[in-house]
Amino acid sequence: MHFDHHNDMQFWGNFNGNEPTFLTKLNHANFISWLKNDLPNLQMLHLGIQAFNHKLHSKNIQAFHDVNSKSISNIDLLEMNTEDVIKLLPFNKNIYITFDVDVIKHNEISLTGYPSSLGVEISKIFTMIRFLIENNNIIGIDIMEFGLSDNFREHKKQSELICYLLLHMLKFLAKDKENI
Repeated sequence: MHFDHHNDMQFWGNFNGNEPTFLTKLNHANFISWLKNDLPNLQMLHLGIQAFNHKLHSKNIQAFHDVNSKSISNIDLLEMNTEDVIKLLPFNKNIYITFDVDVIKHNEISLTGYPSSLGVEISKIFTMIRFLIENNNIIGIDIMEFGLSDNFREHKKQSELICYLLLHMLKFLAKDKENI
């Protein structure tokens, strides 16, 4: 599961068909390409990708997203009700959740390198996370790209939201576990 406002796929350099002939050094802008290169059968669902970027690179994304991978743009998520989104989420799978905070609407999280003006509402994210955790075997979670601010109050407010997201994840992870 990849929650992110950006592709994080390498669409630059030399290509053989739709695949890069080499991957540049691993970084935040190409780590999904590295994952697919190392694990070609990896099943992936990318939620919240920026719609115009999705359209701009649609040919590359379609070739990259084979039958094992899909993406849902931020506009699609905004237009879909939560129940329809839930129907697209994996069920009874081993999953890793990677969560880039720039997928969240910028009025809720702006302390990231590329805040999203058309991001996903935090309430919809909480619902998706809860479903994923309660209906799958979570093998790992990461949260990334949260930045610093000179404005203490703004930093505190947004840090509390990220902490709440982490606590939300931990609460549902621990719910079905014994001895926790």
